Amino acid sequence: MDRTLLDVFFDAEDDVQALLKSKGVEGLEAQVETVLTGLSQTTSTTTTTTTTTEARKQPPETADDPMETDESFEDMESPPKRPRLDGQQRRTQVGVPITPVAAASQSDSVITHYLGEEYDPGNEQHVKMIDGLLDEIVRLREVGNTTTYMTPKGHKKISLIRVPTAMSDNSFSNTSNWVDEAVEANSGKGDASSSAKRIAMHLTKNYRDSVIDALKQRNVPVAKPMSEAGFAAMMSECGATGECEKVIRKFLNDHMGKGFIPPKYATNVHCEGHAKVNVGEWKDEDTGIAYPYIEKKPDEEICRQVARYFKGKGICPNAMKKSWQVVGGDKGGDAFQFGTQIFFEIEENNKTLVHSMELSFCEVECNKDTHEVISNTILPTLSEGLKRCSTKMFHICKDKSGEYHCSFGAMPSDLDVEAQGSVQKIEIYVTGDLAFHAMALGREGMSGNWCLLCNLMKSQYENINHTDGVMLDILDMFKKGKAAREAKKANEGFKYEPWWDFIPLHHYMVPLLHCLIGVGNDLLASFLDWVNEEIECWDQQEVRTRSLITTAEHKIVDEIALRDEYDESKNGKELKSKKGVMNRRKKAIEAVGALVVVSDSSRNQDVTDKLLEQCEEFLDDELGGN
Repeated sequence: MDRTLLDVFFDAEDDVQALLKSKGVEGLEAQVETVLTGLSQTTSTTTTTTTTTEARKQPPETADDPMETDESFEDMESPPKRPRLDGQQRRTQVGVPITPVAAASQSDSVITHYLGEEYDPGNEQHVKMIDGLLDEIVRLREVGNTTTYMTPKGHKKISLIRVPTAMSDNSFSNTSNWVDEAVEANSGKGDASSSAKRIAMHLTKNYRDSVIDALKQRNVPVAKPMSEAGFAAMMSECGATGECEKVIRKFLNDHMGKGFIPPKYATNVHCEGHAKVNVGEWKDEDTGIAYPYIEKKPDEEICRQVARYFKGKGICPNAMKKSWQVVGGDKGGDAFQFGTQIFFEIEENNKTLVHSMELSFCEVECNKDTHEVISNTILPTLSEGLKRCSTKMFHICKDKSGEYHCSFGAMPSDLDVEAQGSVQKIEIYVTGDLAFHAMALGREGMSGNWCLLCNLMKSQYENINHTDGVMLDILDMFKKGKAAREAKKANEGFKYEPWWDFIPLHHYMVPLLHCLIGVGNDLLASFLDWVNEEIECWDQQEVRTRSLITTAEHKIVDEIALRDEYDESKNGKELKSKKGVMNRRKKAIEAVGALVVVSDSSRNQDVTDKLLEQCEEFLDDELGGN
């Protein structure tokens, strides 16, 4: 053959096409598949490859070309079969980078077979030569985004999919053909729809939120599972009986799927024997976002559940000596939930035991729990019930029929009481994370320059030998919060009044876990600083730069979240609509063409000036604030 294999693949496309016609396609394609197999044996093979124009480079010139041969392609020997690795060898090679070795140790490589014993994968020039060869092979065999070849021995079909980089939805839409080709290649000889289903299941498992967002953008109905309290509220509102509930469950499960409705045992706690569940919704006028919520009166729920608990345990009412409860709220998933754990000190048979039970009062669906959302949804009913629990005497009694009754305040006078117990009041303690504490105390998003519980500033309490500060009083905090709200300016960290003026400040339990996490973070940061300074020997400029990079990355994520939230708000959608109007008007003006002003026509000049003035006013009025 008068031309070498490398000459074929590194020539211009016109020369390659001419050579294909002169030498015959079948013989050349057989050698292409052989070379592809050799490439897959000497490099780390992946299912995707990206081709670039820079890869098309000539191989380095050498005195003796290792590819020179007088033999034709058809007369060349088949490459030796690569030895098969057992399971243990494969496991040890996963994730381990390939170490360049001398050509002499690669006698079984097809690349060595064609390029000679002088080929060295550790040589940068040789690597570039192989990259160029692979680029030309892909160009010869690529159809769409897929390069397909058959292994010479096993005749196994291998598909390499070129995956372009897409940084936006538009760029992905313009280059999304590779997805269809990947689905087709993954299906083999099977059904492409089954392959697409398997891929969709994988994406749903690992990228569930992204899949749900995509379905919503495509206007595909996505059923959100109902909460236990939400389903109970629906049954309560429509007055459904037990048989009616069974029918509703059957039809909803058949239509929406079994995961849509919570199990019956989970909803029972919100139905019979529990306080009435109220349903409501608050809509933010600024953003247009609706916040649905459900709630029960805390005092009624406590009375019902304590009566059931005492009856079930057979506890005598007059055995109750003391009671207290720990309330708190936290956001989990898509909802903020608030509940309590109530404790009773029972004295029976000269033994003192503590019984406890957990109750849920309310929840509100929200992306972020803020004072504005909670104060406009569940806070009024919650505060009213907690105040009654904290200020009224709690009574529990057993009538002669064996039924238990509980009440905050006076018991009904018509009860035929057999035994009765009471406590002066149920002490309330508040727990939660630092963000919840700050929100409940009127200091949401407060500056770290002030202590949450005393009057010390940061510069004072950071001194290890500082004098203990004076504990704040809840009534003083209420006054400061009210003044800050009326002035619309934060005062010593206060922005509004604390939620509950009837719970003393020393009943707010310090979130020890979160404090310890903060201490641990400080210790870890100090240790890393020591490593950077003493072991890595970084200079201060590099340390500051790395810190700034991390801060900037977090800032970018936060800004993107704020931008997305604004885009989904009422103002964001209005801005998007106005931008669309501007773009359409701009295209219309461009279609009309440039305005020509006649020098001696003041009327045309006035019209042009007026048009420009209106355009400027439109830009200032509609987009100036955004």
